[in-house]
Amino acid sequence: MRAPSCVAGRVALGDLITYGTQSGIDLNRRLPDIFARRLAAAGIRMADVNGGIGGGRVLEDGVGPNALGSLYAKLFPDGC
Repeated sequence: MRAPSCVAGRVALGDLITYGTQSGIDLNRRLPDIFARRLAAAGIRMADVNGGIGGGRVLEDGVGPNALGSLYAKLFPDGC
């Protein structure tokens, strides 16, 4: 699939709150979900990527994957 020539996007990079820990399953109550609803209500169309690293660390793996690796996997799922 090819995106239009002008595409805006936002990445929410953060800790457990951003990741959505204890926000409920399929309830869309994570911080990125809240931000996306606010942007949509304002008529702003933007791609949204949740870069939360629950249990992870910035450069090295912790309880979860590191932020850099996690973000890369979410932004480039085909390994671009």
